[in-house]
Amino acid sequence: MAQAIPIETLPLFAELDRLLLELLRSPTPADWQRPTLARQWTMKDMASHRQSHPAPRRCLEITVVQ
Repeated sequence: MAQAIPIETLPLFAELDRLLLELLRSPTPADWQRPTLARQWTMKDMASHRQSHPAPRRCLEITVVQ
């Protein structure tokens, strides 16, 4: 029987935000216009898309099949 196990993710957000901001400070102006694997999107498009979404949920539930 599958059982959902909540995993507390809130403590991870501060470090993930810090790392993301560090990463977003490093590209040159030319880098922001480079294409990504999503061929129609530039680095700037991807960063803007990521920042436009609401904050992640406090808990992630994983279903474990035993």
